[in-house]
Amino acid sequence: MAMLFSRLKLKTKQINHQYSSKMEKNIDIPSNLLFIGKSFSGKSYLSKYLLYRLALAKKFHYAALISTTGQFNWSCIPNSWMFKPSQCQQLLFRMFNYHDHLQKQGIQLQGILIIDDCLGAINFHDEFWTQVVTTCG
Repeated sequence: MAMLFSRLKLKTKQINHQYSSKMEKNIDIPSNLLFIGKSFSGKSYLSKYLLYRLALAKKFHYAALISTTGQFNWSCIPNSWMFKPSQCQQLLFRMFNYHDHLQKQGIQLQGILIIDDCLGAINFHDEFWTQVVTTCG
């Protein structure tokens, strides 16, 4: 049993090293990524790992979070960039305006928006979200 565990652990490290060094290179920015799974299946952990890898690759300048549980699960993002679902449209309008303002000055800024644990708290079946998903990624 110990030998099997050691092999699994070694194999996991090999896979992690093999793919993690390529993962951030293969994700185009802008992108839309969707992680779907049952509760406690690791969606948030996968998101944080990906955020970490993309940060190391300098793929973005900042990250914003819309979450019902942000303060508890996302200590890697400053509180000033955490928003509740009720504030999401206001946040996105501010982000779009800020990006437009910088783009007019010739500055390209990349940001990541993470929406976590918001199913039922945000009406995604809305023209606003259709536009966000189809034009921002």
